[in-house]
Amino acid sequence: MISNIYSNNGYDFFEQKFKNRQDLISYLKNAKTSLAFSSRELASHKTYDGYIEWTKTKSFEEALQLFENGWYEDFDKFLAQKKQIDKFFPYVAKKKTYHNYIYGSVPNVVNAINNLPLSMRKIYDDNNSQNIITINYNCSYPWITTQNQIFINGLLTLSLIDFLASLGYRIDLRFFEISKAGNQILFIDIILKSPGERINLQKFYFAFCNPSFLRRIIFRVTETTKGLNRQWSSGYGKCMPTDEIKKILGINENNIFINWPEQMGVKGENIEEDIKSFLDTIVLSDYIKIDEERFNIYDDMHVLKKKK
Repeated sequence: MISNIYSNNGYDFFEQKFKNRQDLISYLKNAKTSLAFSSRELASHKTYDGYIEWTKTKSFEEALQLFENGWYEDFDKFLAQKKQIDKFFPYVAKKKTYHNYIYGSVPNVVNAINNLPLSMRKIYDDNNSQNIITINYNCSYPWITTQNQIFINGLLTLSLIDFLASLGYRIDLRFFEISKAGNQILFIDIILKSPGERINLQKFYFAFCNPSFLRRIIFRVTETTKGLNRQWSSGYGKCMPTDEIKKILGINENNIFINWPEQMGVKGENIEEDIKSFLDTIVLSDYIKIDEERFNIYDDMHVLKKKK
């Protein structure tokens, strides 16, 4: 773990960076509570009934275990809804484009008769494996955000990652939490995957879809960050709107940014409306370049429309 404190856009900026999942887990098992939280009941460890319902775990220890080993509760529901969501994304199929080669699956009769070396036809292999799309995902959200909003926002993001990977893009996932209290900003940066690494849905499912990731795991990082003032202990910071986060972190228009559910239009009441709002907010056509001479595109939901 790397910890830094510096000035950023007029704020005292506290940065906690974790190089991978295990780095965060090891930190949480050993970190000590900071002075700002030493005289308060710790939100990450509360166990009364109402708080358990709010976090969806009985304790911090249970949340840490689920983050480390995977969360399986309602995973069938997760997969069923993911299939429903996947149908909204455009279907992109490669056309069979052939070129002359020394070997292949189809003969070039003319070249073969004339005894030319390129006497076979080979399927043109076209992919975007060298193209990287960066997705910035802020896992923070206000206290009133519902379990279903959290679930759907995370689910939509995982479906988006799957869709982009299916097109051959490498995904640079920047997963973080950012919040502020007074003149201080806390930025917790976690590398959950490296570009090109495949996602294990059952392990990512907890971080994206369970409220305990923020309300126990991230809150525990907040409670152990040295130098934060006592304002943090009363509310654990305030969420920041999209434009402010982009300015603070220097996120440009070439990167996809996913903020808390309400900022993405996700209400958690009607999944089809949530899908449309989420995709309208992202505007996929700004990031995806598809050669229509080499691909068939089926976009019944008009997801690839340009922003007006």
